[in-house]
Amino acid sequence: MKKIKIFISEFLYAPKSIADFFKMTKIAWHLAFSNAPFFNLNGVKLKIDRKIISINIYKSFLVGSYERGEHSILKRVLQPGDKLLEIGTGMGYNSICSAQILGEDNVRSFEANPNLIPIIKENYALNNFSIKIENLFLVNDTSLGASVNFYLSEDFWASNTFPDDTKEVVKVPTANFAEKIEEFKPNILLCDIEGGEIHLLSKTLPNCIKKIILDTHPFYPEVGDDANSKLFSHLLSQGFIFKSTYTHGFVYYFERS
Repeated sequence: MKKIKIFISEFLYAPKSIADFFKMTKIAWHLAFSNAPFFNLNGVKLKIDRKIISINIYKSFLVGSYERGEHSILKRVLQPGDKLLEIGTGMGYNSICSAQILGEDNVRSFEANPNLIPIIKENYALNNFSIKIENLFLVNDTSLGASVNFYLSEDFWASNTFPDDTKEVVKVPTANFAEKIEEFKPNILLCDIEGGEIHLLSKTLPNCIKKIILDTHPFYPEVGDDANSKLFSHLLSQGFIFKSTYTHGFVYYFERS
């Protein structure tokens, strides 16, 4: 009965054109009845675990919108020889896409949500990679302590450090951002951390960083346009250029020589 309700609820939202009608019918059917162990998104296998993947996230797989902004920029800017540091791994999709081009030793990733670490590792294995992934929350200010409160959302992509009494909270260990950069020496940062970018990127970045793919979150009251504008100005003051033709939704690209 639950599966039928999911199917009907999605089916009723189907657009009126015939092509979209059949597309949405297929999506509704997958949401309700598919028991496939993994989903193939642009050549990347992603494990389907309904305990972790909400209907909204699974639907984004089906319509092709999952991480579309980051993926579209990565395809344009990654070059053999690059080293990418990913902050906010999600399910591992972008780090896998990057490893396909750069090799797994040139990709390193950090994810704050401890519930995602097992499925990230499974996705890496599904795609024949063993990319280094750490369950850490990167910080500039060590006075924050050895751990931070991290608030978990049903849609894992909305989990963050903004206090919310309606969400489950977990303690996540912290690590120094500058030290991790010095250790790995990446030339590309990929950052999608639900508003945490405002504080994390507030310091001057080392010269090794030449490219930044940045998912922004001005729609959070804790962030807003003002904080976003200050962050952009800070990056520009370090010699980065905002490449507006690469922009995709709230995802922006910065580059310096």
